[in-house]
This record gives sequence, structure tokens and C-alpha cells, in this order.
Amino acid sequence: YNKVLNNIKRLVEAGIKVVLNLSLTPYNEADKEKILKIAEELKLNIRSTPYIYPPVRRQEAVTGENPARFTSAEAARVKTEYDLLRFGKEEFLKRAERLKKGSVLDTDTCCDPSAEGESMKCRAGKSTCWLNYKGKMSVCGMFGNDGYDTISDGFLNCWQRVMAERNAIRTP
Repeated sequence: YNKVLNNIKRLVEAGIKVVLNLSLTPYNEADKEKILKIAEELKLNIRSTPYIYPPVRRQEAVTGENPARFTSAEAARVKTEYDLLRFGKEEFLKRAERLKKGSVLDTDTCCDPSAEGESMKCRAGKSTCWLNYKGKMSVCGMFGNDGYDTISDGFLNCWQRVMAERNAIRTP
């Protein structure tokens, strides 16, 4: 914990934009206020999700059987509680009204309307990647591929491959 926190502080001091991605689970739900406070103290943007898709790299027989995941109903409750903490009651209610009217809060202009399907909406391969303990980089940890070897091929070369791979992925 301290090592990660100190490295985040070093990145901020070096002028590198840091965004915290918080995957809320039954194991860390009680810490959400503390995590928000850390982000606030360090003046960091924070994103969160309480619903974690089962990665394809898991055994298919146990996909969906994960005590570290919330059910969709639990995820909705946790997300609501988190958003209330993060935005405060007034801003939370404003956002809820905009959602009821069907407005989109986050815009994404990455999609090419002439292409078949849309590009991925998440940041995978756009501003983030998955880097495993072996130094292998891939678009996303949920993908089942081995990734590209940053140790032998270099970080920049692998990042370029990840971006190209991501851009080739189309969703229905």
C-alpha cells in the first residue's frame, strides 16, 4: 500500500496525469470513503465501477462464480452510495435528473460512424493497457491473449501494437 501510494505521489510530482481506477468489490467496499479522501487529498481524478465483468482468462466453468464480484443489484446499490459520496446530494440529484431525461454524461467522439460496428467505449488501448508481472502488455486484462513482450520489444513498440489491436476491435 505505502509503496503504491508513494509511487502515485512521485508520478504526480513529475507532472504525470494520474487517474485512479477503483474496482469496488465486497472486499474493499468499506474503504470507498478512505479511497475518495486519498484521491481528494492528492487532487486525483477517480473512476469507479462496482460491476466487474468476468475475464475470459478465467476458467469458463467458474465464470460468474466469483465472491469478489457484486451481483448486478448489489453493484447498483454500491454505485449509488459511491456517487452520493463522490458528488454530494445536490450534484447526485442533478445527474440523476439528466439520466432520467436520457442525456449522456460522458461523451466519447472516438467512434467512426462509417466503420462496421463501433470502437470500444472503454479506455483499454486508448489511454490504458494491461501489463502483467512478466512484462507482457495487452489491450485489456479480460482478453485471453499473452500480450506483447515489453522487455524484449520495448514499451513503445508494444504500446503501438496495443493501440492498433484496440482500433481493430469493433463492437456490435
